[in-house]
Amino acid sequence: AYTLQGDNMFVRNFSHSLAFLPKCPTFQTHPSTQNLQRIWIRSFTTTETKIAYLETTLKQLRDISKEPSVKKTRLIEQIGNMYLRDGNRIPSQRCFVDALNEYRDIFGEKSPFVLNMKKKIAENVSQTGQEDLAASYLADNYRELGNIYCVEGQIDHAIEQYKKELVLREKFEKTSPIATEKLLEFSHSDCWVKTKDYGITKTLAVLGNCYLKIGDEETAQYYFNKASAACAQRINIGNSYTNPLENDSIPPPLESFFYMTTIFYGLDDPFQIVELLKSQLPELHQNLDSYTPNILYMIGQCLSRYNARKSALHYFEQHALDIHQEGKRAPLASKLQKSSKLLEMNDLHRIFNNFSRFS
Repeated sequence: AYTLQGDNMFVRNFSHSLAFLPKCPTFQTHPSTQNLQRIWIRSFTTTETKIAYLETTLKQLRDISKEPSVKKTRLIEQIGNMYLRDGNRIPSQRCFVDALNEYRDIFGEKSPFVLNMKKKIAENVSQTGQEDLAASYLADNYRELGNIYCVEGQIDHAIEQYKKELVLREKFEKTSPIATEKLLEFSHSDCWVKTKDYGITKTLAVLGNCYLKIGDEETAQYYFNKASAACAQRINIGNSYTNPLENDSIPPPLESFFYMTTIFYGLDDPFQIVELLKSQLPELHQNLDSYTPNILYMIGQCLSRYNARKSALHYFEQHALDIHQEGKRAPLASKLQKSSKLLEMNDLHRIFNNFSRFS
């Protein structure tokens, strides 16, 4: 009634006294409380005070539970929208990236929520003059659309999306590689680092596999050859302690390794990928032994992605042992992934040994 009369000050005081009663979970999530909060926020006259209230509400929800939820994620997105309306693009982008990460955790990479947030981020970034970053988000969007078409069996539509992605990646990633630190301005997450590692190479490999699916072997071979060349030029496989291009000439075993790696990133069947990588181990042991840990690590990653935890753990341990024998430090990522698999199996004793042996 006071809202209808326009007495915003009274509404604010009245609902404020109720909205901040003791912070028990039941009270905070009760429909009447949420309704009071909605009335209260409408009574604010400036964007700044609305944002402050929403951020307080978000903090309260996070105090109750650290797990991602749709309610919290929508709240983050709403804060981002308010910053954007006020012309503050950098904080709005930070909110959008955080919302994207949470939507990804809740619904998965191919969710419409994730695709929509990527589009929103790209549109926002393009207005700041950061064309390379905007193109990067759009390229990821085209890739996800292509993946969805692939799953649905619409290969022609998938090829169309992957080609749009390739145009963007070739334009910006070759001439202006995306800097990790620029991406981390917007988020403390490393999710974008993961998606950029094999940008152009993976797109070319996936296009090759699409053409194989529709029986066009000649075009597929063309894309695989391009992918193999891009892989040899750009990629330091899996870690930072080896250099695949110590000189201009690529030794035959390594050239084969690059080609196999390229095919690996285009395949759908995880077990086929693992077999392909395992087939490279004898040749690498014989001719290029320093690359054996890389292959072991990639096999472990692949198996862990498909919940084959005990098998994955075996390869992660072999990877760390190989490095230990060479007198090199096992990369932190390997130790963390290995330990996370042990944690899922409640093997706390081996977690302790893992860190004490290789740290």
